[in-house]
Amino acid sequence: MRNEKDVQITKPVKIQHPTSLVLLPVLRSADDSKQGELWQLTAEGGSGYYQWTISDPNIASISRSGLVKSVDIGQTVVTVKDTQNLKNSHQIQVEVTAISSFGWLEDHIEVKKNEEETTINLIAFDKNGRKFTNCTAIDVSFDLKGAGIVTPLPQNRRYEDI
Repeated sequence: MRNEKDVQITKPVKIQHPTSLVLLPVLRSADDSKQGELWQLTAEGGSGYYQWTISDPNIASISRSGLVKSVDIGQTVVTVKDTQNLKNSHQIQVEVTAISSFGWLEDHIEVKKNEEETTINLIAFDKNGRKFTNCTAIDVSFDLKGAGIVTPLPQNRRYEDI
C-alpha cells in the first residue's frame, strides 16, 4: 500500500515595509472630527492570496487589500495570512499618535535661475522625534512675512498632484 499527497511549498509571507512599525498621525478636521491618514501595505510569499486583519479597529482599520487608515491614538497590530495556509502569516506594529512638530526635509534649497517654482518638503514628527510613515493628508498652510523672495502659489497642491 502506498500513499501520495500533493504538497505546495511556498515562501514565508512577509509584509513589505522598511521598518517594523507603521507610524501614522491622528488627524482632525476644522470641525474637530477625525479623518484618517492612509498607508498601503503589501505582502509577498505564500500562495499570493492574503487575508488582512487588525487587532484593534478603534486605532486603525485595514482593507481587504492592505490599506491601513488611522482612526485614533494608540497601538495595534496588522496581521497578513496566506489564505491557503493560515499558519503562514506575518505581523507589523501600527501606532497612531499626534503630530508634535514639523521640520524641513532639506537643510538647504536652491532654485535654478529663471525657474518659477520649487517644492519645499515638510516632514512631521511625533513627541519622540520619530518621522511619520505618511503624512500627506495633513492640510498645512504658511503665513509668509515680508515680501520678495518666496511667493506662495495661489492654490494648495497636494503631494499626490505633484
